[in-house]
Amino acid sequence: VVHVEDIKARKAVYVEIPDELSEIKRIGINTLYSHRAESISAALSGKNVAIATMTSSGKSLCYNIPVFEELTKDTYACALYLFPTKALAQDQFRVMSDLIKGYEASINLGVYDGDTPQKDRTRLKKN
Repeated sequence: VVHVEDIKARKAVYVEIPDELSEIKRIGINTLYSHRAESISAALSGKNVAIATMTSSGKSLCYNIPVFEELTKDTYACALYLFPTKALAQDQFRVMSDLIKGYEASINLGVYDGDTPQKDRTRLKKN
């Protein structure tokens, strides 16, 4: 090892949920880390966003919330998520299933992989 550098942890900065995202309060999210709020705001304004944080730090909220917001506003909108593993797809499906409980609009979710039953495949293809 040639060099070791300790980077001190920064104190978390929280922000209130903006009024336009009030539906997510229904699932118990009342504040967001500032980097999440900034990324969500940027995505909703049409900007490209890249997030780099440690594993299990809540990056999925940074893309799920803008996607769900668009799905509730545009009934013709759809989203396709691609995950590198079945395990990650199933994990994210569970996260998204919990998140959509806060939205009044009907949002259809599903996982399409080699284990998906034929009847579900047909429904997912139509959406």
